Order: sequence, then structure tokens, then C-alpha cells
Amino acid sequence: MKKINTVDIASKISMKTVFFLSLALLIISSVAYWKYVVNNPDRVFEAMLKNSLQTKSLTKTIGQEEQGDSNNQTIVLKFSPSVGVASKYDLQKGQGEQYVGTQTNVIGTKTADYIQYSKIESSQVSEAKKKDIVGVWAKVGDEKSGQKPSVFNDALFGVILFGDLGDNTASSIVSQLTSSDVYGIDKYSTTFSGGRLVGNFSIKLKPKNLVDSIKYYAQQTGYASAEGLGAEGVSNEPISLDITIDLVSRQVKEISFAGGQRIEKYGSFGQYNGITVPNNPISFSELSTRLQSTR
Repeated sequence: MKKINTVDIASKISMKTVFFLSLALLIISSVAYWKYVVNNPDRVFEAMLKNSLQTKSLTKTIGQEEQGDSNNQTIVLKFSPSVGVASKYDLQKGQGEQYVGTQTNVIGTKTADYIQYSKIESSQVSEAKKKDIVGVWAKVGDEKSGQKPSVFNDALFGVILFGDLGDNTASSIVSQLTSSDVYGIDKYSTTFSGGRLVGNFSIKLKPKNLVDSIKYYAQQTGYASAEGLGAEGVSNEPISLDITIDLVSRQVKEISFAGGQRIEKYGSFGQYNGITVPNNPISFSELSTRLQSTR
């Protein structure tokens, strides 16, 4: 029997063949890594949750329309060097004589809220009275009003939780969210949006589990109080929503509720936004008095 000389066989394989075989192996490995590691839906979603908990600031815009009425908000959340939120609300409601349009600025800290009407359009408010209201800052959280600040809490407690946290704290909150099965991934696909590759997630959100996780988040971060935030009366019936994630930055881009009637868009992550508390605001009770006598 003739002995096979492996050296002779190897010498007959050209370098070009070796190159193409190596290239094919590299491509196969890269595709597998992208599909099963980089682009794995669970990994992408968990990375987004953690990145959201490790940002100094962000901007959220909310658009909502219902039966001809519209409510648009722009919210800036800041965590460093101090926590706070600055919001702008644009509300348009009704038609003709019943039309009301307002533009409102709101600032929220852990200890107080501030509100200012920057524009009022209504046949029910005289021009003379507008001068007593428009452009005037009022403080919520004083003893007269009896109201507690809530703007910062309301901005914090959403579908996705945000913060500027250390690695261990952020990881523990992500573990709480995932182990509680807050977000159930129903469908997943990828596409391009604005020239960037994004992941499109159809989510089944469990409200009761989210509330429990928000309480844990509040305890771990100290950002806001979870007092009165109970999950006992909250249903755990899944809510359908769509979440879009940038696959490069692993940041949330958009959340769509109820068939697109309410859309939240996110951006400007980590860009510092200064929030200035107004000087010499009037009390909220004084502003309420001015609003009640609008003629």
C-alpha cells in the first residue's frame, strides 16, 4: 500500500486557497458572534437598562394626541452634579370659543416644584389677567399650599429607569428588573433609522412587577421616595408597547404606547443641562388665586 505523504498534499494547496478558507472561517465566526452575542435580544435589552442607569442627563420628549387634543412635553432629567428635572408642556384642547392653549415651564427638585405659564390662549382669560399670570414663577411645596413636590418623582418613575449610578448599583437594579420578569420580549427585529442600526422590541410589560422594581430602585438610589407607592392594587395584566434601541450605543431611542397614541423619544444622553431654580417665586396658592379670577 502506497504511503500518503501529507507534506506533498499540503505543498499543493495554494496560498490563495488558504487565504479564502481563513476568510470564510472569519466571516462565519463574526456572523455567529454578531447574532448570538452582540445582537442577542436579551443582551441588547439588558445593556440598554444598565446604560440608562449610568448617564449624567438625558432628554425625553412625549407626544400624545387624542380626539383632536394634543399634549407635547420636553423633559430634561439631570443627575450630576445634582438631581433635578426641567420640563416644558404644550397643551392644546378644544376648538373655537372652547379652545384653550397653554405653554408651561416646570422645574422639579427633591424638595420643591416650580411652575410658570409662559403662554395662555383662551377666550375665558382677559388680557389684563394674563399679565398677572404669564411669566410668573410659583413654588409648590410651601406650607400654605399643603402640596408636596412630585415633578421629579413623576419624571423618574417610568417604563425605563434612569440614573447616574456606580457599576454595582446599576447591575443590582438590572438584576431586579430581569429576575422580576418586568419586560417580556414578544418580538424582535432590526432595521435602520436615521442612518443607524436599531433593534425593535415588542414588549409585554407587567405593571405590578415594575412597581415593585421601582421601589427597589428608590431604596438603592435615594433619588426619590417610594412612600405611598404600593403594588397591592396594581394589576399585573401585561401591557403591550414597542421599544426601539440604538444597537451601537445601546441606548433607548423610543417607546410607543397604545398603537402610537403616545410616543416617548429619548436623546442627548450625558450632555450636561444646567437647571436653575427661580428667584423670588410666589406661592402656589397665590398663583391658584390668580388663575381662579381670570376675568
